[in-house]
Amino acid sequence: MHATRFAAVSVAVAASLVVAASLSGCASTTGAGAGAGTTLAKAKATTLSIESRMLTFIPKSSIVSVDQPKKSTVLFPCLKKQNQSYWPSTMTVSLKPGSDTSNILDTLGSYWTNKDGWTVSASTAADGTPTMDVVSDSGYNFTAEIAQGPVFTVTSLSACFPSAGLAGKSSY
Repeated sequence: MHATRFAAVSVAVAASLVVAASLSGCASTTGAGAGAGTTLAKAKATTLSIESRMLTFIPKSSIVSVDQPKKSTVLFPCLKKQNQSYWPSTMTVSLKPGSDTSNILDTLGSYWTNKDGWTVSASTAADGTPTMDVVSDSGYNFTAEIAQGPVFTVTSLSACFPSAGLAGKSSY
């Protein structure tokens, strides 16, 4: 179990880094809760709220457990945005064996495609895992996937926020 959890965490961290690199900077500050007044607290709250909204696309009867950490031990610097950071998160939902996962990503994608300020793109990871990126104009980035197990995972990055005075804390 520890090896599986370690592997899942490693994949989530790697996915966060790939997404961070692909952002090449945080997006503009309009829409989904970002703006001149965005703080760590607002960025976290918005990120966790959107993860929770994504959870609603899974039938409750299919859910075994939900792990949605409320804290991170790191902040990552926003590329091309001096003195700004983003808050990373990974929500993991264990599903019952045999759960019908075929429509979860499609339904999730349809919901966000129809919301102003959001871009949705579906793809397949190298290992064949279906993934969906949901990105706001304001810089929030969510990568949802359904892997064997079955497990629904959302790897999230908040919008950028000023990070002055935040360095060196044990958790955020």
